[in-house]
This record gives sequence, C-alpha cells and structure tokens, in this order.
Amino acid sequence: MDKTEYILRSLSGGELQRLACELLPRMNHEWGDLIHNGIVEGTTKTRKGTPDMWKESKEGVLIYIQVTTDSKPGKILKDIHASVSKLKEQGRMGNALCIAFVNMEPDAKEIQICSSLCNDNKFDFELINNSKITRALDQSHNHDLREKFLGIRSDYHIHISTIMTRKKDLYIPLIEDVIKLIEKCKRSDLFSKLNDTFIQEVIQKQYKYRLDEQILVFLKEIDNKIKLFNQIDAIYVAKNLILNLFHKGFKELYGDIIDGEIPIYFEGELVDYEDVYPEEYDNIRRISSNDDLVKKAICGEYEYVEFNGELYNPTLVKMFEFALAERNKFHSVQRVPIVAWKGPPEFYIASIGNFYSMYSDDEDIKNKKNILKEIISRAENMENTLDQILKEIFEKFEKI
Repeated sequence: MDKTEYILRSLSGGELQRLACELLPRMNHEWGDLIHNGIVEGTTKTRKGTPDMWKESKEGVLIYIQVTTDSKPGKILKDIHASVSKLKEQGRMGNALCIAFVNMEPDAKEIQICSSLCNDNKFDFELINNSKITRALDQSHNHDLREKFLGIRSDYHIHISTIMTRKKDLYIPLIEDVIKLIEKCKRSDLFSKLNDTFIQEVIQKQYKYRLDEQILVFLKEIDNKIKLFNQIDAIYVAKNLILNLFHKGFKELYGDIIDGEIPIYFEGELVDYEDVYPEEYDNIRRISSNDDLVKKAICGEYEYVEFNGELYNPTLVKMFEFALAERNKFHSVQRVPIVAWKGPPEFYIASIGNFYSMYSDDEDIKNKKNILKEIISRAENMENTLDQILKEIFEKFEKI
C-alpha cells in the first residue's frame, strides 16, 4: 500500500465527502455542480440522509452518490439499497446512476449484489474505491487535492499549475486560431482578407508567451504569407482586366477614337490641348468600381447568356452595355462600327477575350493561389505540432 492509499484510509466520513465533492467533477465533467446534503455546512460532521450528494444532468440522468468509510460487511449494500428505494419512490425507472465512493477495497461479492440490484431496476452502478481514488489523486493535475486532503506535498505543484495556465491561455487559443485560418483558406474566394489575430499577438508579445524558437519561426512564416496574400488585390486585378478588355474591344469595333480636345490654360493663357477620350471609357471605369459586380463577373463562370449560338458572361455583358448606352452619355455621339457586326456592341466586345482564362492566367492571381496553398500547408503542420503538445500535456498531467 503506497502513501496515498494509506492516508486515504484514515480520512473521516466528512473529510472523504469533501474530497469526493471536489474530486468527482475532475474525474467526470458530468459530475460537476454536486448538491452536497451529507455534511453539516462549514464542518466535517456528517448528516444522516440519502444520498450524500446528488445532481441531475442536462440529459436528465439523476446521479446519487453515497460516501462511506465504514468497512463493515453490508454497509455499502445498505447505502445503495437506500438510494435505489428513494429513486423508486420518486417514480424513477432507469435514467439514474448510483455511485459508491469508499476509501477501502470492499468485498467483491457485496459489490456484485449492489450492481445486480441497480441493474434489476434499470439503474447504472459505479464503484469508486480506494485504489481508483488513489490513481486519480496521484495524477499530476490532482496533486493540489492530494495535498489539501492528505497532506502529501508535491514538488511539481507550481510547475503543473503553470503548464495548465499555459495550455488554457496559449496553446488552446493558438490551435483554435490556426484551425479557423485553415477553414477560411479552404473556402477562400481570393477576395476576402485572411486574419490571424491571435497568431500576431503571440508573435508580438513574446515577453508574455515565450514560445519555442522553432514554433515561433513557423508562426512568423505563416504570418508573412498571410501578409503577402492580403497584399494582392484580386478585385483590382479583375477590374484592370475588364477595363483592358473593354478598351481593346471598343477600338476593334469603332477604331481608336478621340472625341476632341480641350484647352489647357496656365495663368490665364492657353498653353496646350488635351485629348478627350470617349465617354464610354469613363463609364466602364464607373461601373467597374462596383466591387460586387466585379466579384459576380469572376464567380459566374458557370452562368451565361446566349447570343447567336455563343455563350457570354452575363455580368460582363451588363457592365459593357452600361458603358456603351446612350442614356449614360452626356454627349450622344453616334458610334459607327468599322467591322461587320450586326448585334449589340456589348456582345462583340465581350467576345474578343475569355475573361475567366485571363483572370486565372494572371500572374498575380496565380501567385495568390500558390501563397494560399502554402498557408494551408504551413498551418496544417502547425496544427499537428500544437495538437502533439496538447496530447503530451494530457498524457503527462491529465490522464486518469
């Protein structure tokens, strides 16, 4: 018998009840917030009654806990019988758990009878005996209870507390931030910016978090890649492609037109003339400033409008129609095509280039996609590293 088992046997009934009330929620989170009936408040004096502790779980399971230090044959069975009787009085048929929390190693036959009694009434039964309590108290994260109730000090108490705080304040928020980043990257449309708020905080506040150097390097690599990703504006790229496509198509359809000149004055004197470009160029710039329309043009790869047996991007056609329409020009200049075309001009301009291919083949867009893949790869590696750290903490300090 080791020291923990030995001292545990010497506890009074009230002391064992107080230990049970604090230890049980650590052994099973569903046993938290117990209602403690079996002790006189503020003392270690026990109070007669059944059960000593109880609670009803969120799922409606009624949990009765009987605590005893009495090793006389039949005492545990008597307590469990009292619990079963009270449950039946309340009309319970199943959906209940009876727990015997004892600081000895009871007779196996008596425990078997307790289990059968509960099973016959469709209740669950669990024995938490001296050896099981000892194993729980000897776990590193329960050393505070071992010291509080048994007086066994631990040289690692402060160290363990520090590790648990570090887990809660650093590793869990960090892995959650990394997981959110991975999910955001995998559904990225290249338009939305990525953020790594907690990763940045950890990098910037090493005086507070103090990470392993290799992990810190990996986090900085992820953060740098995110900055590069966010610097490439996919909407800006698409707008320029739309403008270039319109200018090229307009010139092919109508020629390289200058609509006149406007004088330039300096200090009241005419110094030069400035070419007046077609109003349509201003109009396409105006309609292209609508980010939502540009996004729709990019994302509508599988949407189309048909004209003369050909398929066109409907959003692009709509934008070009706006730019060309007489209603949107102050100076209604009649445009005369220089090529053989008998349809609406917006369809001609939309036909001269494959916008989707132009967008996909753009060097900035390809670079942004590659950066996104690198972020996902690095973030997944970081998730694995942090998960391994949390597993090691669990195995060493938390596993019962």
